[in-house]
Amino acid sequence: MDAAPGPTEIDLVFFAVGGQVFAVESAKVRSLSEVGKVIAPAMADVLGLPAQTDPAPREWLLRLVHPHGTLAVRVNEPVVQEHLPISDLYPLPLLLEARLTLPWVRALVRWRESAGDEMLIVVLDPARFADGLVST
Repeated sequence: MDAAPGPTEIDLVFFAVGGQVFAVESAKVRSLSEVGKVIAPAMADVLGLPAQTDPAPREWLLRLVHPHGTLAVRVNEPVVQEHLPISDLYPLPLLLEARLTLPWVRALVRWRESAGDEMLIVVLDPARFADGLVST
């Protein structure tokens, strides 16, 4: 009996943090909205990265699914969703994953921003973020 084929594509949401681009699986995104008066940590602070200040990019509120509720963080433009072939995703080897000081890093993905050069983007897993950042 043949096993069912695995997925051939993945949906990711890309966003900027501290001048770098990161991504999460779109299935882990609960919502995206303007920040407004919501108090939420900047993803740059959560990741321990310097915030991009010159010029200050527009911020968005990204609400992520977490096992213990919702994780709301501020991210910068551009924020885009893209459908990519699974072959563009590179899961981290177990040894590298075990040695990371950023435990929420899950994989790398090859991505080309609209007319830009191809680059490797870090894919984050919201389930690995600290419970203290989560609202129920």
